[in-house]
Amino acid sequence: MRRTLGSYMPSRRQISVSSRLLAMGESDDIYQVVLHEVAHAVVHDRYGEKPSAHGREFRAVCIELGVKPRRYVDVTTEKWQSQVRYLSKCGHCKVIIVRKRRMRSVRCMCGLKLYPGSWRPVAPADESDPQGDWVAL
Repeated sequence: MRRTLGSYMPSRRQISVSSRLLAMGESDDIYQVVLHEVAHAVVHDRYGEKPSAHGREFRAVCIELGVKPRRYVDVTTEKWQSQVRYLSKCGHCKVIIVRKRRMRSVRCMCGLKLYPGSWRPVAPADESDPQGDWVAL
């Protein structure tokens, strides 16, 4: 999920939450997003497929749950972009390479020139230690 913070899939009865929100979001923001998606699940369970996504029934359930009945949840994401990095792994020596942006090619410490097929977005596990562990987004 790159553009959405959460979603509810009625066919699977499944709530999904953005990995970026879980890795870098504030706990209150995560709580609000989860409650918003729970409201969708409750509406689906009570009223079936007929009600509109953010209609009258949705707003009533949000009020029951103590969530603002809106189409969106206010979450500040400006700092997220500055923390996102891209990770690839050398196929030869297995060294993990982290860069600020995706690159067509990169040279590993072992001297091998790599052409990563895919860069995975990551963020520092601990904001105070950007050289430490990384969390996949």
